[in-house]
Amino acid sequence: MEFTAAQDYAIRMVLYLSCILLSKGKIIASREEICQQMGIPKAFLAKLAQFLEKKGILAIKRGKNGGYLLVKNPAEISLLEVVEAFEGPITFARCFVKKEQCNRISFCPVNKVLQEINQCFREKLSSYTFDKLAKAELMLYQEKQQEKR
Repeated sequence: MEFTAAQDYAIRMVLYLSCILLSKGKIIASREEICQQMGIPKAFLAKLAQFLEKKGILAIKRGKNGGYLLVKNPAEISLLEVVEAFEGPITFARCFVKKEQCNRISFCPVNKVLQEINQCFREKLSSYTFDKLAKAELMLYQEKQQEKR
């Protein structure tokens, strides 16, 4: 399984907003600021923000001093929530979603193993909230800054 570009950029966007909130108490960031800091194409960011706004993760503030801000506390946003905002629930096999496509589902040993792995994967992504990820990001950033000195 590989995250899509949209999922990757959404993670970066929410991570950046979480970082500035935790480190500076800053609640809003402009499109230019996020794109520059996180390497996200400008055209992509507006579309991502609309998806994330519909999912109740962030808000879009329009106007001269506009930008993007988190609606929830970073501790309440999981990595799983952001990843699934675009593609829906993560699944490793199509028979998880469309059981009627496979007549072996009730006795398939592979299906049972994949379901177990899928559940563990989802639980792991759920356990990482953006406050934890932002703290790790900020710590790595500080370490890099010290190495440059």
